Amino acid sequence: MAADAPQREYLEWAADEAIEAGGAASIWIARPATLTQERELATGMADARAAEYQAVIDQATQATAGYDAPETPGLDVVLRGLSMICDDERILELTGPVFDGLYEYHRRATLIGHDPA
Repeated sequence: MAADAPQREYLEWAADEAIEAGGAASIWIARPATLTQERELATGMADARAAEYQAVIDQATQATAGYDAPETPGLDVVLRGLSMICDDERILELTGPVFDGLYEYHRRATLIGHDPA
């Protein structure tokens, strides 16, 4: 992490928050002894973050695999459009009844074995 003033201020703020919450925190400033060590450290940290991001991407891909319901593309477009004109709270307000209705429709279809009338 860069040792610039904004980063240090953020770390100090985070330490204060931890202490106020009853925890312990301190800030240590260290420097690699050589440029090679600095590069190795930076590369290792970047590789670790990339692996974490890839794991999230893989989980999201697995979670959405098999969503081939006919309403999926339409809902995706509607939600993307709403995200362009509404804040999150308003989107939840607007879409809550829509998803409740979809849930109920599919719940009833499962119970009776066919699409509800």
